[in-house]
Amino acid sequence: MRETKFGEMGSLTLPGQLSNECEIMHFHKIGTPHTHPDVAEIAIMISGYGRVITDEDTYTLHTGEYLRIPAGIAHYMEPAKGTVMHMFIGYETQ
Repeated sequence: MRETKFGEMGSLTLPGQLSNECEIMHFHKIGTPHTHPDVAEIAIMISGYGRVITDEDTYTLHTGEYLRIPAGIAHYMEPAKGTVMHMFIGYETQ
């Protein structure tokens, strides 16, 4: 795990349709808005709850729920006040 400005992040490798760029992320505070121009992101809530805010809508996720964010859509994560969002993040290969 490595420290980031929003919490902690680590990487792992998985076979299949997800690219080898998968991450486990712990959001202690609001993430930074960003896009992935060439890949869709799959965000799975491992534990905790909070919101995924995109330039199209706001989605509330609880443990076990997931969201697919299409390529090119700006987004960021926002943990609920006083909580930590533990998420598995994978990127779809095209």
